[in-house]
Amino acid sequence: MNALHVLNAGGHLNPALDAEVRAVTQAALDRHAAVLALDGVDVAVWVTPWGLPETGIHGYAPLDHLVQISVNPDNPHFAVSWRTELTATLAHELHHARRWSGRAPATRCWKGSSARASHSGTSARSAAGRPRTPWRT
Repeated sequence: MNALHVLNAGGHLNPALDAEVRAVTQAALDRHAAVLALDGVDVAVWVTPWGLPETGIHGYAPLDHLVQISVNPDNPHFAVSWRTELTATLAHELHHARRWSGRAPATRCWKGSSARASHSGTSARSAAGRPRTPWRT
């Protein structure tokens, strides 16, 4: 079982945005974890004043069982793109978690690069009708 944790005790996400972030992230986690056969991953989402300037979102997968996603609703680009970018970032970071688990296919695409993880984020953007981001071309 994978678990989503939206850290919002301080109320930095308003109730409507909190509910939508939970719904969008849970749907993406269920979808991507099924494709990657991932189990036992905690995904933590919280608000920070940092993130990529282009999106207001940042992800990190330091371990095979942990994905961290920070969001900045005050970023001027956040409101327009967060649904697509959060989903793409989660897909990207889940690929890293898969690699850390040692269960990734032994292919050139998986070893020592973010190529596969970047591809998953690009696929999520394409499915949403959004262009590739400049840092993923």
